[in-house]
Amino acid sequence: EPLRAHNSGTYAACTVSLSKLVWFFWWIVFLMGPFALFGFFCFDFQDFIATWIQHRWSDSNLKHLREVCCQSGTAEFQCRAPVKGGINYTSVDAWCEGTFNQTDGECETIVENAQEQCFSIARAVLTVSGIVSYMDIAMLVRRVFRGFGAT
Repeated sequence: EPLRAHNSGTYAACTVSLSKLVWFFWWIVFLMGPFALFGFFCFDFQDFIATWIQHRWSDSNLKHLREVCCQSGTAEFQCRAPVKGGINYTSVDAWCEGTFNQTDGECETIVENAQEQCFSIARAVLTVSGIVSYMDIAMLVRRVFRGFGAT
């Protein structure tokens, strides 16, 4: 007579691979949490990153970012204006006038345009990173269920 346990939990208990079960469990524990947190932070911190870029705009740390986003030749000059002109000035244009003797009022426009371009780049990178993180979670979950024979 064929094994009657085929229709009961005994069959499942005999065919489960404990090594695979433990391996998949640790994959989920160690990868699912970080992927989920990273994905969440990628979407949640977009405004924070924009504020950070704006307030650190004149720092030497953002030199390469300014070179990418600013008009040609302005990254270390007009485009480097501090937030609202910094401590000693009332505005970005006042900073430009005091620093470069430039009175055409273009500095604020140059800085705003460059920062908006950088904000757009940062949002795009963070959004793509968040989506990839959630896709990793979906593929991991799919792999886990496929590994146990589910479709």
